[in-house]
Amino acid sequence: MLTDRNSGLKKFFIFEISAGIFFAVHSLTAGAAPCCGGGGQIPALITNDDRAQLSARLMILDVVGDAPGAGQGVPVFRTDASGSEQRTVVSLEGAWVVDDDRLQIGGILPVQYNHVAQTRSGANSTAVGFGLGDPSFSVGYEAVQEFESDTWVPRVWIYGQMVAPLGRSVYESTTTLGSDVTGVGQWQTHGGIVATKIISSWDFQVAARAGALWARGFEQNSSAIFTALGPASVWQGGLSAGYRIASLRMGLGVDTRYQSVQQVSQVSTGGTLISAQASQRWVWTTALSLAWSVTAEWSVGVTYLDQTLLGPAINTSLSRGISLGSSWAWGR
Repeated sequence: MLTDRNSGLKKFFIFEISAGIFFAVHSLTAGAAPCCGGGGQIPALITNDDRAQLSARLMILDVVGDAPGAGQGVPVFRTDASGSEQRTVVSLEGAWVVDDDRLQIGGILPVQYNHVAQTRSGANSTAVGFGLGDPSFSVGYEAVQEFESDTWVPRVWIYGQMVAPLGRSVYESTTTLGSDVTGVGQWQTHGGIVATKIISSWDFQVAARAGALWARGFEQNSSAIFTALGPASVWQGGLSAGYRIASLRMGLGVDTRYQSVQQVSQVSTGGTLISAQASQRWVWTTALSLAWSVTAEWSVGVTYLDQTLLGPAINTSLSRGISLGSSWAWGR
């Protein structure tokens, strides 16, 4: 029979995993804004004994720096003279155990608002944009359950996830500052594993996933240019720990995400190669979270995210921000 010890602490797990370990925003486009809704998120996943969970989240990120390509130097922080860039993502996340035991499905629906300001040659430019991000659908399974006799064995979930490129990518942008960019622009498939363990008032989580960005082309009619994005593999891992005092939980998480070398080519409608480049990407995110279990069914929390504390960082913008969220749960 499944154990129910520390059940109050387990209420925090979906909030911590989605907002602490992997709920980080990554730059998937060279020289562009941080990745947009749905690009770098772990799926909505129930990691306790609830039957269903629903979360609403608001994430506000400021782009504060840029990391160059491999071997091209160290990251550089942006200044007031270089302008500001802020991305706001509102997402609705839900998960449901479909068989009252181990199998579950989940999804994330993000919407993004962008505000970009830039200063060039003494002139200020400002642009805003709003649109749907990249939604995702996932299937999870509790591969290892925790029993009373298992003092050290963690609970383990495996999952598969698909992300649809419904948001507008940087290659489809119609604005000079990219304020309308809300997506990655490529289909994504991922498979991953999450392990959790509660020891007294402490809880620990380990998560890892591997995935792929699939090749896709974009035809830019206004400029008679065809852009071809090659495939790329994605590797991601995270560690997190938390401590509970009464109904409050404090957590600290670290996440790293690496994307393999990806080919990007631009060809004119006449077949002439305009440009070709290949790049890899690597970013680290540190997350500090505080969650409050208001009732047995309702939790709220805040997470601070920072991509400037750890490295190396390669070919990516670097952000700092906060994520505010609320999660509701229904028991089995």
